[in-house]
Amino acid sequence: MAQERLSLDGDGLFVLELKRAFSDGTTHVLFEPHDFIARLAALVPRPKVHLVRYHRLFAPNAHGCAGAAKHKDVRERPMRASEGASCRAPPRV
Repeated sequence: MAQERLSLDGDGLFVLELKRAFSDGTTHVLFEPHDFIARLAALVPRPKVHLVRYHRLFAPNAHGCAGAAKHKDVRERPMRASEGASCRAPPRV
């Protein structure tokens, strides 16, 4: 949220100017201070939660991911999953 679009009016309400008007013509949204803080707090991720999630071919346990990044000019015959490198990272020492 851009701070330039957020202001405090004379009644103690937060005024958020929208980037674009809603379909009904609304250009500003008013928030009570408690409601505004509650909405901001909902955007903060919980501790120890990964923010990037991988799925399908890029997941660590995906089947067939060994051949996903192969180059066609490296080998003439198709690479089998058992011949390629593992999707898992090498163990740390």
